[in-house]
Amino acid sequence: MISAMAKGAQVLDDPRYAEAAGRAADFVLSEMTEGDLLLRTHRGGRSKLNAYLDDYAFLASGLLDLYETTFDLRWLREAKRLMLVLIEYFWDGHEGGFYFTGKNHEPLLTRSRSGIDGAIPSGNAVAAGALLRLGVLTGEEVFRQKGVELLRAFRAVMEKAPSGLARFLAALDFYLDTPREVAVVGPPGAEETRGLLREVHRRYLPNRVLALLDPAESAEAVGKEVPLLAGKTQLNGRTTAYVCENYTCQAPTHDLNQFVRLLEE
Repeated sequence: MISAMAKGAQVLDDPRYAEAAGRAADFVLSEMTEGDLLLRTHRGGRSKLNAYLDDYAFLASGLLDLYETTFDLRWLREAKRLMLVLIEYFWDGHEGGFYFTGKNHEPLLTRSRSGIDGAIPSGNAVAAGALLRLGVLTGEEVFRQKGVELLRAFRAVMEKAPSGLARFLAALDFYLDTPREVAVVGPPGAEETRGLLREVHRRYLPNRVLALLDPAESAEAVGKEVPLLAGKTQLNGRTTAYVCENYTCQAPTHDLNQFVRLLEE
């Protein structure tokens, strides 16, 4: 739901959806946690039961969508934290991939590990996509490498039954493609900034990441967390867009038509 609301805000250019997503994310992160760990259920003001793989993977993915909607670094930081917990508690050190239960769950005869989509995409597939996105957004190799290891762990299953692993194939496509990295530098509420962002959101660009730098913020400080924004500035005091691949960027522009051409190349 957080992802759906965040994407609704992007496509419809309606902040109410982003606000709803933010409230939901804030509730889970403040009320459904125990230390660094997530809890599964909440009722009557009380949360309980250790969360599973799907809970961590889906929430982290939703937080990344929320970051790319509001550009609030809190959501990116929380997504990173959740994925680090997932790696520590759920990773299968023998065959790769994530178990459905963490090492803090009750002892079981066996810990299941699946990549097959069911009524919802598999937690491993969602985790793979989130890890690869985090790797690009943060520049931290641990996330990219774990995403690649996940793809390798389920490679044979993808080859044998691709129709059952659609979400994994989407993550694989992100990895094999060269993701488009879009950075915008401008005041978040300015019409020129919103105009450039609308051009990104109105197009189907599944293999891209998006970041925004508010000129009022410290570019050096933000760039440490989001390397894509490091060294980015406005041209002639106007909102400016950069379209990059592997952190190598085309010439920056504030011309809307030129920006569209760069997105569609």
